Parts: sequence; structure tokens; C-alpha cells
Amino acid sequence: MSDLKKFAHVNAKIKGMYGKKINNDEYMELIKQTDLEGIAIILKEKFDYLKNLDENEPKREQIELLLKMDLVNDVVKIEKVLDDNSKRILKLYMEKYKIEYIKNRYMYLMLGKKQEINKIRNLSELYKEIDELDSCRNLQEFFEFIKYTEYNEIFSKYSNEYFGPENKSLFKLENELERMYFENLYKDIKKTKENSVKDIIGKQIDLYNVLWIYRSQKYYGFSSEIKENLIQVNYKLTKQEIDRLLSGQNYVEILEKNIYKSVLKYEGNLEEKIKKYLNALYIKKLKTDMFDISIVMSYVELKQQQIKNIINIIEGVRYDINRQDIQKKIIY
Repeated sequence: MSDLKKFAHVNAKIKGMYGKKINNDEYMELIKQTDLEGIAIILKEKFDYLKNLDENEPKREQIELLLKMDLVNDVVKIEKVLDDNSKRILKLYMEKYKIEYIKNRYMYLMLGKKQEINKIRNLSELYKEIDELDSCRNLQEFFEFIKYTEYNEIFSKYSNEYFGPENKSLFKLENELERMYFENLYKDIKKTKENSVKDIIGKQIDLYNVLWIYRSQKYYGFSSEIKENLIQVNYKLTKQEIDRLLSGQNYVEILEKNIYKSVLKYEGNLEEKIKKYLNALYIKKLKTDMFDISIVMSYVELKQQQIKNIINIIEGVRYDINRQDIQKKIIY
């Protein structure tokens, strides 16, 4: 079957889903609200899957969980119309949700009632092992589960750690899991002919590394650990350019001389510039790369950004942040 026929149904589904996104006027209406109840009423009117949300006592955590569950539900629907290779790539890409839940389950078993856990229930429709993880009632059972996964070595390193609020080991655990996710994903995609998918993941990795260096040097000073914490992949940023960033050269001087120079045209700090650049990349691919799995990944990324936008608005309204400052955080 041709790529055109194979992705015709996928395109139709995604275009229909994407058409339900929040537009600029709707974001502005959310920002105008004075409390979470007002936001909940608007969201319930916009999205059917929030119809059971208690608008009288809405909770940020409940709204975020329902939004994520709807995203996973979209992915489950899309997966059903993909061929086997595209399904495999999509599940590898969505693995970050499974990793997040494994980590949260670990924290819950370690800290008990001190650590809440919100389960994206329909995630088990993509990863059957989630149900097995849910059956773990203590750390011994958790490590029995994890030893049969690729994450065993990482979690075993921290098996004797207690992740209290001041413990830096949790940060290290999260960093190692993220690096493994991206490195494994990129390695697998490189073996395929999915060049558009490779472009998305490669650019994410390059720019996440730039941002990681920038944050580390800004908040923690120069450290030999910075390089070790980077995702060990070079897509369009060379090792030499990474080394120059690590040595303290300004990121503007590096980016303006390679394919990422358009990152600099966006307003805001470096993190905001990168988010806006990647968001524009996803929109472009959603509209132009119509015959491969990259359209699915782009849709997921855009919907993830919509969730972040909603949560940023909720937090801004909750703490009565200047509405113009809230608006600046919205990326669409």
C-alpha cells in the first residue's frame, strides 16, 4: 500500500482532533478569569472529556490528569489505524509517559502517603505492563518488576536512596531516565527511513542539550558533571559546538552560525525561544509531512503544549499573576 493511502485515515483523524484545539481568543478568555472555577466552566464547555469535572471545587491536579488521559486516548485511537512499524515507533516515542509513571510509582512506594500518585489509567492500553506495575505493593515487588526492564540498572543505583525534598539523587535519577529515553529513541529511529521523525527527535535533543548547558552554568556554575548529564547524541550541533558552549561561549554566537539561528528570532529567554521554535516546527510538520509518523508525533507535541498552556494559566490565575505575564507564557 502506498504511503498516501496508508496515512489517509491517519491524516483525517489528526486533522479532526487538531481542529478542536484552543484558539487565541479562547486562551484570552481563560486568562481573564479570576478563579479556577471560572476556568473550569470554560474548559467543560470546550471539551467533552471534562464534563464530569466538579466546577464548584475543581483541582489543578484533576484537570491536568484528565487532559493527559485525553491525550493518551487520542494516541490509542491513532495507533489502531497505523501499520506495525509506525505503531512500534509511536510506542517508543510515548515511552516517556511510561517512564514517568514508573518513577512516580517508585516514589509512591518509597514515601507512601507523602507522595500522591495520579495514574493515567488508559496508559495501560499502550503498555500492558503498567497493570503489573500497579500490583506492586512495596519496594521489593517494585524491584522484582523493574529487573526485567531496561531501566533496572538505573533504578538499582538508587535503591538505597531516600528521596526527601533536599536529596539531589532524585534529580540525577530523572536525568538518567531522560537521557536513556532520548538515546534509545534516536538510536532506533536512525535505523529506519523515517527522516522526518529523526528530524524532530534530533532537534529536540540538540536544543535540550543547549538549554541544559545554559541552565547549569547560569544556576550552578561551571561543572565537569554538565557534559556527563547531556544526551549523548549530536544531530545538527557538532561536538565542537557543544564543547564551545561548555567552555562558556555565548549560545547566541553558536546558534547564529548553524541551522538553529531562527531560534534567536523569537522573544523571551532561551527556554521560551526554544519552545516557540519547536512549536513552530511541529505545526509545520503537521501541515506538510502528511505521509509518515511525524504527523502523529507533531500532534502529540502540540497537544502537550496545550496542556502546559492551560496549567500555566491556572497557576497564573491562582496566584494572581499579572495577566500580561501569563499571556507571555502561552505558546501556540
